[in-house]
Amino acid sequence: MRETRWVGYNCPPMGQLLLGFRSLIIKAAIFVVMAALLAWALGGTLWPRPHIVDGERISAAGYQYWWQMRVGGSDYDQPRWRMMMREEGRPARAFPSTGGGTEAPMEFEEIAGPVHLASRDTIAFAGLHQGEWLFLMAENGEITRVPGTLDDRLAVELALNGFLSGGLETPADRANSETAAGEIVDSN
Repeated sequence: MRETRWVGYNCPPMGQLLLGFRSLIIKAAIFVVMAALLAWALGGTLWPRPHIVDGERISAAGYQYWWQMRVGGSDYDQPRWRMMMREEGRPARAFPSTGGGTEAPMEFEEIAGPVHLASRDTIAFAGLHQGEWLFLMAENGEITRVPGTLDDRLAVELALNGFLSGGLETPADRANSETAAGEIVDSN
């Protein structure tokens, strides 16, 4: 009986299929490398990242606060804002991140402030988050949300103006007034 030998172009069909797949994989790898080199040469990347711009920093009680604008990436239709905070000698973190990295930072569609009340070393700012204006205050490294929401941009600007003129209570004012009210009730 004569043994069948596959010589040259007379390869078995399975061998030709594997050669075709190998050729396809090599071509795909070359394409990806060339696309990455072209993106790098043009100053970009194959996977879009947001462009980040930091706003003016305001210092109070050893902390710095600023708005950070992010445009692009996977959410490219409009800019997003984050309130950033940094204590001297520590890395910056976004509100309301606890520093552990488990909580996602809050992003705002529109912002107002920050304004600095120098006599109290307190900062106030507001942001539009999921259709609601939130009023936030920072004092001694703690960023707290003032209860309730503001109706519109005019209400936000009036609240910030009231904060600067001393007409809006800070969290410390509320704590002191609650303590004083408790002492008055106990004394009766």
